Amino acid sequence: AMLQSAAFAASKSSMAVRWIGAYGSPSVFHQRRAQGTTSGNPSTPQSSPTTAPEGTMPVIDYQNIQVSQVENVGVVTLNRPKVRNALSDELTSELVYAVNSMDADKSIGAIVISGGPSRVFAAGADIKQMAARSMSDQAFRHRAGEWIDVMARVRKPLIAAVNGFALGGGCELAMACDIIIAGESAQFGQPEVQIGTIPGWGGTQRLIRAVGKAKAMELILTGRRMSAQEAESAGLVSRVMPDDNVFDEALNVAKTIA
Repeated sequence: AMLQSAAFAASKSSMAVRWIGAYGSPSVFHQRRAQGTTSGNPSTPQSSPTTAPEGTMPVIDYQNIQVSQVENVGVVTLNRPKVRNALSDELTSELVYAVNSMDADKSIGAIVISGGPSRVFAAGADIKQMAARSMSDQAFRHRAGEWIDVMARVRKPLIAAVNGFALGGGCELAMACDIIIAGESAQFGQPEVQIGTIPGWGGTQRLIRAVGKAKAMELILTGRRMSAQEAESAGLVSRVMPDDNVFDEALNVAKTIA
């Protein structure tokens, strides 16, 4: 058991280093992106410009998410409301850094991920950003969906507070969490087939595990959206709440766990 635990920790650490260590911090990522030096798959850790006491979250000037702490619960809010929280490279870089910082913070016992007051969790990947890339470039960019595997390996429980759309990459992000609390208006789906592709961030595997092969195949091959009520019945969602109560309920669940 000890060997298995050590192997798990080493695997998680190695993958996190490739993502967090690749740019050191979101501020380094944005600086290098502005200079046009974020292409490829960097593996050399960069030093972070921000220091913090050991076992606490570093203070970072995030541009695409908001980070806070409520008692012993970490809260990450996706913050690109004008584009329905589209999951850009910058947002996913910040998200991974924030969640792993919380995972290392001894004062935090659980983490809530929310789409914020925009009534959208995440409508999917940033299609405009992807449009300028070839299929092969997109597939091998930072090993495609490796960032979401880093999220799934976080040791502290992740609770997704989902209102509105959780589609494509947004659905995959929710499925990488341990618990999903959904609003009555929430919609889940993998509509990538409608633009001539397939889920690329683990959706084909995690959706099958959550709802079974038959329903997963139908949703992926048709692009049909699933209501919150159907998602709960299928086993994807833990609980359905009135939209206005979703975040508070997710926070209460996180406090209970933490």
